[in-house]
Amino acid sequence: MVKNATISPKVKFECLQHLIVDQCPPEQISGTMKRKGVSVSHTTVDKWVVEDKAVGGALFKRLCHNGRKRSPYKGVSACNIPTRTSIKDRPAEAVGRRFGDWKMNLIIGKNGYLAILVLVEWSTSYVIS
Repeated sequence: MVKNATISPKVKFECLQHLIVDQCPPEQISGTMKRKGVSVSHTTVDKWVVEDKAVGGALFKRLCHNGRKRSPYKGVSACNIPTRTSIKDRPAEAVGRRFGDWKMNLIIGKNGYLAILVLVEWSTSYVIS
């Protein structure tokens, strides 16, 4: 397998046929050609599609995303809860740690088969697991 070599027109034609006829994504075309012993990067196939689009071609329409880039994830915006209570308005006994306050951690293993439950009493650090 030769790398960093000029790609012959025959190989380019075969790659573009996979794109047009089979509607394969560039990554799949690259893998198919690699199995045939020819190294063609998926970025090279992408480059051919961009060059074709620049001269008015329609190869980009064969891609599953029509040549568009994905928009970045914007996340979820916080919403106001109309009846919420500020953390500053909580009761005085909730501020400190008093005897009888427990913290609980549940750790679930792979595929949910095993689990560990750990209970810790805040003031004495007494642990039950």
